[in-house]
Amino acid sequence: MTSLFPAIFCLFSLLGSDPVTQEGPRVTRINPMAGELTWLLKDEFSRSHNQSRKTIVMMDATWCSACKQFIQLAKKPVLRTALKAVTIVAVDVDEWGGSALREAGFSVKKIPSFFRIRASGYPRGKPLTPAAWPSNKPERAAEAFRKFLEDDSSF
Repeated sequence: MTSLFPAIFCLFSLLGSDPVTQEGPRVTRINPMAGELTWLLKDEFSRSHNQSRKTIVMMDATWCSACKQFIQLAKKPVLRTALKAVTIVAVDVDEWGGSALREAGFSVKKIPSFFRIRASGYPRGKPLTPAAWPSNKPERAAEAFRKFLEDDSSF
């Protein structure tokens, strides 16, 4: 079994905001050693809100082929632009485990899954999954994320 750490690291390199232009989302990964999930998400929400960014949670796993496909799709400028005022908080479902995710209110049926969250750190609304766009169409993914982010009542 090969390690996907380089691919996951690549995601953060690709999606992280360019320090000069501030294009692209801010990406952070949280892990269980840092504390309770909803508390950490509440903290990230607050930090992002102070930077006028929306916060979404991406549920993923290092072994996930659809997550690798999303990494490739995320290289496309149209998707980086659609997510430029967003903080993506990555949560590895294997690191956290099902009980911690359920206690925090997350029902993860597919990965990657993207969730909007409330200021309390709890999820709101239905998640967005790659089923919303063809894997080779970055324009469709960008449109799906724009629609997903339009519902300001959850931010």
